[in-house]
Amino acid sequence: MQKSLYTMKSRILFLLFCCFGPTVLFSQNIPALSIQGVLKKIDGSAVPDDVYNVRFSLYTAEVGGTEVWFEELNDVETTGGVYSVVLGIRSGFPLNAPFDVPYYLGVKFVGSGQELLPRPRLTAAPYAVSMTGATNKVPSSGAARLDRLFLNLGPNGGNGVTLQWGSGGEVVQATSSARYKENITSLEENFEVLLQAEPKKYTRKGGNPTAWEVGFIAEEFEALGLTPLVFYDEQGRPNGLYYEKMVTYIVPILRDKSEQIKTQADRIKALEAENAEMKKMYMSLRADVDALKGLK
Repeated sequence: MQKSLYTMKSRILFLLFCCFGPTVLFSQNIPALSIQGVLKKIDGSAVPDDVYNVRFSLYTAEVGGTEVWFEELNDVETTGGVYSVVLGIRSGFPLNAPFDVPYYLGVKFVGSGQELLPRPRLTAAPYAVSMTGATNKVPSSGAARLDRLFLNLGPNGGNGVTLQWGSGGEVVQATSSARYKENITSLEENFEVLLQAEPKKYTRKGGNPTAWEVGFIAEEFEALGLTPLVFYDEQGRPNGLYYEKMVTYIVPILRDKSEQIKTQADRIKALEAENAEMKKMYMSLRADVDALKGLK
């Protein structure tokens, strides 16, 4: 029989003790939170074995704070006060809780205004600590930051693949096969404008002032009309350049220059042939002149 705090004969204040740190798991590709705890009465004895209606919440502080997520379960069974539940399977994982700050687990019986105390802090699995490190930021939603990132997606450790930003802002494998594309049309651009871009050297704000880098400025590319090579932030400001896509502009430029060189080479060859013919004519005329001089 399911019970709430108000249906129990004796109104006793309960204490919540988590005997294991909550860890994140994935069930059928659904992120969830596995929780084990012990419910005890204020005198230290376990609550009666039964099935309870319980509300679980995540808070930003041990006391007070903001409730960022909750889920109510009506089948929390205790044995000797011990319960084990998986949160997030039914109501969805707390996507509005990026897990980049400490969270505390709040528990209370449904229908009760009294929360079981103290709130335990969610702890990380040992290997998850290496993901956060000192300055890494890997939240469940929003932007992630890794100080160093090395990827090799090639088979058996062979040649790696190129990653790029997808149209939806996700990181995807750069594929060139036509079978992954549609609406394929010729790109009509003034490719020569790329030659007006001025390379720059610079240092990073807040970084090492002696660590010089070289590259281009996104705002200058936008001013030149090279917007297909610029990516923008959420406010629509130039944020960076698709350096790997510049080859798309460079190839037509090289082709045009190659054709110009070939045309010039053909003209030079024709001029050289004409010059050789004129030289032969000159030598012939010179011989005739010398012959005429000999007749005098």
